Amino acid sequence: YGQSGFTNITSLSPSSVSDSTVKVTSTLQNLEQGTQYYFRLNFLYGGNQTYSLIDSFTTLSLPKPTITAVGDTLISSSFSNNQWFLNGQPIPGATGIIYKATVSGMYTVQVNEMGCLSEMSDPVNVVITAIDPILERGVSVLPNPVTDYLYIKNETGKTLVIGVQDIFGTTLYSIKSNNRLVQIPFIRIFSGIYFVTINEINSRKEPIIKKVLKH
Repeated sequence: YGQSGFTNITSLSPSSVSDSTVKVTSTLQNLEQGTQYYFRLNFLYGGNQTYSLIDSFTTLSLPKPTITAVGDTLISSSFSNNQWFLNGQPIPGATGIIYKATVSGMYTVQVNEMGCLSEMSDPVNVVITAIDPILERGVSVLPNPVTDYLYIKNETGKTLVIGVQDIFGTTLYSIKSNNRLVQIPFIRIFSGIYFVTINEINSRKEPIIKKVLKH
């Protein structure tokens, strides 16, 4: 099979048949999206080799994925079949919709749908900076999962900037408060995954990001 010639060879399953009609299949990988491929079958019978008539198929046309960055947490626009890359190299095991960056660099994502590869997303530059240790120790988010109200417990005495974002990066709630307990309503928010970002007001350090599940 190939785009303009038969430049690729793959085996079929089952590989042999005797006095019957069977359906043969093969899984092809790394095909270009939205592209027509031509193929033919190679038969061997009685020591003689012959080819079938030429046929064709067209691969799926996949949308180019996009990345939403919430701090060091990256979210793909595709809900499945992702592969994350760091500086152009695939990250082993990083195939989910969400990836939390651990090192600075250029991150991209690509989608593989039934062997068809999408375009690579536009790169996102992630710079990992330190989180204020006082903030990290003194702030907690509960309950998780949440049903009606989410509470931010602030034992730092600092004024915090608190935001809630969905997986598309849309800010659903934002507040500045130095209260020891901040209540955030989740009653009218649909079930799903959300991100709570917490930082000291006017801070240049990395915010705390908590992934929250809404039931």
